[in-house]
Amino acid sequence: MVDVIGEQFDFGFTGRTNVLDRNSNQFLGAIYQIDGMILKCSYKGLGGKKGLLQALYESLVLKTIRYVSEPEILDDSIMEFRLSKQEMLQDLQSFLKEQRSGQKLKPPGHLKLAIVTEFFLAGAEVTAREFDLLKLLTEYAKVSDIYSNSDIVETEVTQGLIGLRKKGALAVVSDQ
Repeated sequence: MVDVIGEQFDFGFTGRTNVLDRNSNQFLGAIYQIDGMILKCSYKGLGGKKGLLQALYESLVLKTIRYVSEPEILDDSIMEFRLSKQEMLQDLQSFLKEQRSGQKLKPPGHLKLAIVTEFFLAGAEVTAREFDLLKLLTEYAKVSDIYSNSDIVETEVTQGLIGLRKKGALAVVSDQ
């Protein structure tokens, strides 16, 4: 997909590239370009550059998606950001490096976590990312479920879990 988006930059493509699940053809998101410049992206609930980078990552590394480009007339009013080819490649390189380093810190998927009640009684502060993870932990205890049901990028989930563990907000209740 990176190659296709890169070619679309070079040819001044205007339209959208639909991002689909490779197996089911389910619509996962879209990348919008005007005159080659990326102006908007949504992917699996992620918007902006985060959504774009996650889609590119999954196409390159996980190979779980396919895409269909549709030329169409778009209005400038859809613009959420403006990204050139060079900026996209630089951002993607940084994102891939982050993903690789985050993989080393990612907890095993079979672990089950629980929120430590005393953490809330103490009135400790949490970041927005950590709060989102705490909400997820009310539904899912297994680490693999937390990652698969989160709307945030995998490295942010890892960083959030590490932050919560350091603050004493999480306990490992089972390693099976």
